[in-house]
Amino acid sequence: MAMAVIQGKDRHDDNTDGVHAAISAARTAPAGLMMVFRGEGVLGPFPVLELCDRLQELRLAGKRVVMVAQTWLGAPDLLLWMQGTERFLTNSGYGHIKVPAWSKYSSYVSEKASVEHPDAFWAEFLEPEEAPQMRARLDDPRNYAYEKVLEKLNEYFPVPEYVNKVVPRDDLAELGLITGEGLDYLLGEQYSKSAEKPGSTSVIKQAGRSIS
Repeated sequence: MAMAVIQGKDRHDDNTDGVHAAISAARTAPAGLMMVFRGEGVLGPFPVLELCDRLQELRLAGKRVVMVAQTWLGAPDLLLWMQGTERFLTNSGYGHIKVPAWSKYSSYVSEKASVEHPDAFWAEFLEPEEAPQMRARLDDPRNYAYEKVLEKLNEYFPVPEYVNKVVPRDDLAELGLITGEGLDYLLGEQYSKSAEKPGSTSVIKQAGRSIS
């Protein structure tokens, strides 16, 4: 199995060279790919959207893609983790959905409050003259890319319910997004029981493992 370990500094600096190399190796590796997230840091939206496309190609080729998170995951990291055919998360892990004021998913109310307390994290997504306004245009490619990340995440769980909040590990398991736990475990049991019935032709869609 080809393996990529992406450390916190790699994630912070958007250094995905090792991941791309591992994906290339996985095309010929019989066991597929394993990707491990470690340390603090959040990948940017551009490299994540590109990696999602590359991982989809692997899955379409029938390759196994194992995602192992040993840390917390920001929204782009979480979307990348979702691309696994199998997903595992350390017991202390969780997701966090940071949503800027300009996003359609934002629970933003007071524009004045945002001007007085600009979020330094999001300043990098905006032009310097736009940063105090906190209402950047979505025609800015950087902002558009992050909005696409949120839209894709919303296909897996309701992003509006987690705006600027933690996505607890228990919630991810309940949604069937952690392999072998919660809903994924229950669906696996149902599938096994159905398969054991003589002449059974029923198929159960396993939400936690079905990737389009």
